[in-house]
Amino acid sequence: MCEVALAVGEHARALVVASITRSEVRDQVCTAAQELAARLEPLLPKS
Repeated sequence: MCEVALAVGEHARALVVASITRSEVRDQVCTAAQELAARLEPLLPKS
């Protein structure tokens, strides 16, 4: 599993979580989760 946490405020965060069932694609899945988090970050409320 890959998790990417994004700070939204002092007591809040957004998480992007990717579950992996095949270990051979772990790197690809984690990269995709990081890319999605980067695209979502500008859409989150500013703290």
